[in-house]
Amino acid sequence: MSQSPFAQGTLPAPTDLNSGLAALASSSSGLTAPASPLVGQPWFDTTTNLFKIWSGSAWLIIGRPNGPAFSATGSTTNIPNATYTRLLFPNVEFDTNGNFSSNRFTPTIPGYYSINATAFYQNIITGRVNLTIYKNGTEFKRGNDLVATNQQIGINVSALISCDGVSDYIEIYTYQITGSPQFVSDNSGITTYFQGHWVRER
Repeated sequence: MSQSPFAQGTLPAPTDLNSGLAALASSSSGLTAPASPLVGQPWFDTTTNLFKIWSGSAWLIIGRPNGPAFSATGSTTNIPNATYTRLLFPNVEFDTNGNFSSNRFTPTIPGYYSINATAFYQNIITGRVNLTIYKNGTEFKRGNDLVATNQQIGINVSALISCDGVSDYIEIYTYQITGSPQFVSDNSGITTYFQGHWVRER
């Protein structure tokens, strides 16, 4: 329902009494925030199912919500030479808020998120490899950037990332320059994976 603002230090006029009582009965809940909130005014956001209070400059989340958390493991992926390539994570171990799909994490609760990933390369003869977090289709944070010679190698990346809870999304990319295609593989869900969880509000 629509929100009825209240003027500080005044009582509703008789003609507005019904709408004032209706606003109180609704406990200030709705899809959008009250237009002219007072400091300390509560509001239940029915879009995110979060209870908030107006600080005078922002709506603050009350309590710690059950923020999104997920974990997915990888599959064998062909990585072309000298090309940033998105990794595949088809095996979802858990996804508490239904925000992980098609190798992409799109959180629906705004806040800061802890993101980490690991990838395992097989049989690098000689060359350089790295692992990178992409945000909204652009490189955001780069992790290990290693030179390998005649070995298998695991690389990882982690970062704390601010997400708007609407359109921001996170993916994992890797890059290798060895002169030929290489493979990222997974061993029973323990060598190539992508994980993340909500830490706190923005």
